[in-house]
Amino acid sequence: NDLEEQLQLFQKHFKNAQIKLADQSQEIVNLKATKDIYDAQFATFTDELVNTK
Repeated sequence: NDLEEQLQLFQKHFKNAQIKLADQSQEIVNLKATKDIYDAQFATFTDELVNTK
């Protein structure tokens, strides 16, 4: 049936979109974690710089 095929195709595209979204969400989480690490390192570096003056 043509309608069933269209529905299956839609479900396949929808599933692929969900997977992409999950991957992108994980990438955002990883980038935020990396930023937090860099922020902490920068704060430490700044403190050390201030303390050496």
